[in-house]
Amino acid sequence: MKLNSIFLKNFRGFRSGTTVQLKDGINLVLGENGRGKSSLLNAVEWCLFGSGGR
Repeated sequence: MKLNSIFLKNFRGFRSGTTVQLKDGINLVLGENGRGKSSLLNAVEWCLFGSGGR
């Protein structure tokens, strides 16, 4: 399975619609504190494994 992009809306701090594009290979998520890095990873985890996590 390959994840090309993720659209976040009304998920944790992402109130308005935000699309994150992912490229082939390794993708880095960088940003200041409180910018949604962990929320983005939580959303990917939720999509892949469901709301209960692993």
